[in-house]
Amino acid sequence: MNQQQPSENNSPLNQNLQQSTESSTLGGGIQGIQGNDNIQFQAINPQRIIIINTHRKLVLDNSDSSKGFVLKNNSLNNSTLLRLTSTPLKVLPPALTRSLLDRQDEVKHVLDALQATERLIEFYGEEEVGKTTLLRYLAHHLQIHSWVPEKILYLCVRNKSVEDILQDFCDFFCESDSEPEEIKRIFSSNKIRETLKDAQAVVLLDNVNLPRREVTKLTNELPNFIFIMASSERYFWGEGCSIILRGLPLNHALTLIERELGRALTSEEHSAAESICKILNGHPQEILKAVAQVCEKDISLAEISLQIQSASPTKALDWEILKSLSQPQFLILETLTALGMWLLPEQVAALTGLNYTPTILDTLFRRNLVQTEGSRYKVTKTVGETLQQVQNLTPLRERALFYFTSWIEQHRLVPNHILDEANIILQILSYTVAAGRWTDALHLCRIVEGVFAFSHRWGMWVQVLEYALQAARAKGDKAAEAWALHQLGTYALCQEDMKLARELLIKALNLRKSLGDKMGTTVTYQNLQFVSPVVSPTISVLTTSTPPLPELIQGLLYYGKYLAVSGGLHVLGIPLVLSTLFTSSKSPSPLIPVTVITPEIDISRGTESIRTPRSELPKVSSPSPTNSPFPTAPSSNSLSTGEPSVSVTPSPTITPSPTITPSPTITPSPTITPSPTITPSPRTTPSPRTTTPKISSESNSNTLQAARDKLETLNTELNQAQAELAFAQSDFERMEQLHNTGAIAQILVEERRQLMVAKQEVLKGVQIRIKQAQAEVKRLESSRGDSK
Repeated sequence: MNQQQPSENNSPLNQNLQQSTESSTLGGGIQGIQGNDNIQFQAINPQRIIIINTHRKLVLDNSDSSKGFVLKNNSLNNSTLLRLTSTPLKVLPPALTRSLLDRQDEVKHVLDALQATERLIEFYGEEEVGKTTLLRYLAHHLQIHSWVPEKILYLCVRNKSVEDILQDFCDFFCESDSEPEEIKRIFSSNKIRETLKDAQAVVLLDNVNLPRREVTKLTNELPNFIFIMASSERYFWGEGCSIILRGLPLNHALTLIERELGRALTSEEHSAAESICKILNGHPQEILKAVAQVCEKDISLAEISLQIQSASPTKALDWEILKSLSQPQFLILETLTALGMWLLPEQVAALTGLNYTPTILDTLFRRNLVQTEGSRYKVTKTVGETLQQVQNLTPLRERALFYFTSWIEQHRLVPNHILDEANIILQILSYTVAAGRWTDALHLCRIVEGVFAFSHRWGMWVQVLEYALQAARAKGDKAAEAWALHQLGTYALCQEDMKLARELLIKALNLRKSLGDKMGTTVTYQNLQFVSPVVSPTISVLTTSTPPLPELIQGLLYYGKYLAVSGGLHVLGIPLVLSTLFTSSKSPSPLIPVTVITPEIDISRGTESIRTPRSELPKVSSPSPTNSPFPTAPSSNSLSTGEPSVSVTPSPTITPSPTITPSPTITPSPTITPSPTITPSPRTTPSPRTTTPKISSESNSNTLQAARDKLETLNTELNQAQAELAFAQSDFERMEQLHNTGAIAQILVEERRQLMVAKQEVLKGVQIRIKQAQAEVKRLESSRGDSK
């Protein structure tokens, strides 16, 4: 290759990779993970948004993102009205540059279904069989425009949740009054559904990969929408119009070959072409891949026909193609396969270190080995599957993890850049979680979750939070677990799922109280004030003139516990409880949750926790006394008698209890102490010696078991470190070979060498810790033997 051509390594993304490589150590797999945790506790783009539900408006504030988002009452008096747009709207995909081959029967089915007022239409079939092409054709079909609503929307929903799809519908079909410029607004899914339920539109959804129940829910909640969908699986059973797409008929498949060759088939080629079409079942993508061999490698159709004579013709074809690739072409396909994502040319260049990446990608596209979507590239499905079976792609994934984490760190304050790479970020997160790299996953979640939350991408937001919760629990990080629970509860509250919000926020509150996190407790308690009470016979009771029996019993138990702890007697506490309960019942109170009377139960551990003194309660005003399900913040009116505070004035009735203290009739029991006949028996004194070794032995046993567990964990880390070092060494050797051929720059080889050295240091560190742990186990075992 000509080395004078300009290199793609000068792109900003690649410069960022090189700078981060030169200025950091790579010991943890991600830059800054081990010693830079304070980054996650910085407020990222502090801002506020207004959450508009069906019944109220709330302000979501992320000024202290380390503890989670805070909900506040909306101080603005104006009401924001969400309404349908009155102007016609057509958002269509690019038109086809060539005429549609075959598929006339499928088009006729769609038109007939529309005439019959059918509103659910779908195409399904294996990947790359032509579903997107057909959907693009239908979007521009003139006959559709003449008898459907004025609003038509084509939308690619790959990897999108229902919440994000609804936000897209809201952006296209709705309008609202403006808020102050410095405050954004987000409408809840329920609010959007309520607004769109009477809207009429045609939506063409491409690359649908949602769960079936979510699709059913979406189509049922928008009864006036006409849905035309393309997916790999069938969604509509017993309703709608479902059309399966298969390969092209023989005559159209031969036309596709001639179109690709740019000429008519000769008589000698005709039989070989027919054989290829039949063997590949008329699959258009596979036929194009085979014909590209003729155009690019000067191979005859007859040779290709012989090559694919196999039980698995698609794999046989892929093998022949992969063997014919150059080393740079093969490396790019490996990289695209390892990530399974749509990548920009500059990203591919940074990940592979190859010069002339756009030229190589263009060649691979002409050979139908990669697909394009806009300016991004992705490996075709069958080629990717073949490579995954024969190649170890872990080093490439490790490099991608390092690269994209560095890139996210640099662009963390530019939300638009993060959103552009949202699918890549989610894929990287999925990889870190699947690999059990909990620290890396939690670090990434902390960086990006706020961007998704404040950019109307709540489906992605909740997915990131679920990853964070899984990582925090696996890592044993209780503070991070409480943060994730708080955020998930806040999301559920914004989506008006009060039952789930209450459950998650209570768990977060209990965790934070157990950790002594006063600020976190205050933040979670603040959001809990907006949870509407859940009316349930098992949770709350309606008080009238007399408290029900269960509530009375709970009050007796509660006051009995309190009086016993404070030195009183249960017997004296009963009339006090009766008088206070029946006194407070003269003024009827609203729903009183039973949880206010019973001691607080820590949901996360299932054990009774110590009540928080009133002085330590977060000073937060509650919208309504019934909104608080906690014993730590009772109402000041109806529950005042239920609070075991110093204000229990009848306590003087306990002080005159000297009538009981005169029971010196019992204190004269010193008549028993003069039993010196027992004290001279020193034989009983050795009994303490027999008990203390037992306790000490049990403690030593626990310590020894903990040391052994630690050693086992370190051995697991050792195996992982050895595997990572082996991958780094093989990757370094391969990059050296590529550099020797002039395909990549020296800096990429040096980077792989640094990565290999860093992995060696990690391995040495683990080995040192194992030696220390082994010495500790040996010491404890020796100590245990001596005690025995």
